[in-house]
Amino acid sequence: MRKRNRTLVLPALAALAMLCKAAASAQPSPASNAPQLRPEEFGTDDYTVTVIPGASFTSDTPFYPGLYRGFEDHGILYSKVSIPSGAVIDFLGVHRRDYAGGTISTDLFYVDEHSGTTSGIVNVMSTVQDGLPDTDYNPTALGWQLPQNAHNALAVTAYLAGAGAELGWVEIWWKRAVSPPPDAPSFDDVPTTHPFFPYIEALKASGITSGCQASPPLYCPDSPLTRGQMAVFLSKALGLHWPDTPIPAIPSAPGRRGRDPNEFGIQDYTVTTIPATSFTVNTVLLQSYVTDYGSLARYFPFDSEVRYYWTGVSGIPSGAVIDYIGLESASTASAELTANLIQMHHNGTQDLISSLANTPHSFDTDYNPVPIGYQNLDPNHPHALALRVDQAANTEPLFGWVEIWWHRAVSPPPATASFNDVPTTHPFFQYIEALKASGVTGGCQASPPLYCPSGSLTRGQMAVFLAKALGLHWPN
Repeated sequence: MRKRNRTLVLPALAALAMLCKAAASAQPSPASNAPQLRPEEFGTDDYTVTVIPGASFTSDTPFYPGLYRGFEDHGILYSKVSIPSGAVIDFLGVHRRDYAGGTISTDLFYVDEHSGTTSGIVNVMSTVQDGLPDTDYNPTALGWQLPQNAHNALAVTAYLAGAGAELGWVEIWWKRAVSPPPDAPSFDDVPTTHPFFPYIEALKASGITSGCQASPPLYCPDSPLTRGQMAVFLSKALGLHWPDTPIPAIPSAPGRRGRDPNEFGIQDYTVTTIPATSFTVNTVLLQSYVTDYGSLARYFPFDSEVRYYWTGVSGIPSGAVIDYIGLESASTASAELTANLIQMHHNGTQDLISSLANTPHSFDTDYNPVPIGYQNLDPNHPHALALRVDQAANTEPLFGWVEIWWHRAVSPPPATASFNDVPTTHPFFQYIEALKASGVTGGCQASPPLYCPSGSLTRGQMAVFLAKALGLHWPN
């Protein structure tokens, strides 16, 4: 009989981590100099930093659009916040630049959709008025947990006082959590006193497993896990699929259809689609634009000036590889519209990742002909991604949407090993280090530190791996 061991699941589990760093002696925080990460990180120890670019905020007051967003005098910017149920929020960061005494007061709110009440979670005031870009944070961890399975919402507002205040982005630092288990067990062989009880219940409640026997209900926590069972666990946990989406270099391929995040694995593309209705324009100059209600496309009427659409890009995880930009439009000439993907840095500089101009056609999507191969990394600080779509002067094309095609990646390993029995030359070193750094596993022994890569893996241990990796919870 083939020996069943822990090494069978390592590459697949490490795909959950998808880290930009491979290991850290201490978890980074806004006050640390350690590498910072962006969504979506996995595990229960590592912070995810959700970055909401200023270009994603809206307002009832006319504002200046662009990578940094501001007002002629003062006003309030608004944005939604997307964070999973049960997550623990510790820090709010506000990246800004301010001149002539301008200030920014930023609040994170919790909205109970049943009662309609709104409560403030934290406020951060900008502290420096020197004109240089910088980021302010609340000084201590909040430890605020988003209620699970409730009808609620999170929102962030930024009050900009003075014409010199400009918002770059807002950061929300949070961690996944495995929720407390139910009062009664689902399986006869996993009582409430079992060390893996909360993790097994999380898998059961999430539909990942129904156990090993229906009547009486059993989980068989001490039984070894086969490769086939591992495939079921992972496919159900991540919603994996056979990718039927050809790469956009062949846009006319039959069956091509866009996908919304988040796909999993390191080969399949996720297609993040941002419709024209999500972009903003320069409302201070009262540039008029028109929505074509038959298609929800937008356009500026014929004009002698270049016109711009702006939006932020959220939800592309740290370390992801961006290969294609798609631009949906209808136009009569080339380069009437140009989509520009931009990375904003902590020091106020920006890099153009890639540009794509349209070709003349009725409604259809243009793509860059070869993969970009851009990896979404900033080793020192959180950063933001933004899109600017330019409409050329003296044109009137219809703008439909922008697609960003990306896939996940497992980060390179550290220079030194965390476990004595998994040296840097081990074939699974990279994957084991990714699981260690994300808090999915602490190994099989603390002193000396061992992982036991050839040790057998039980169904109970697999439940702990998955529940911690995804922050699963029992739906209460």
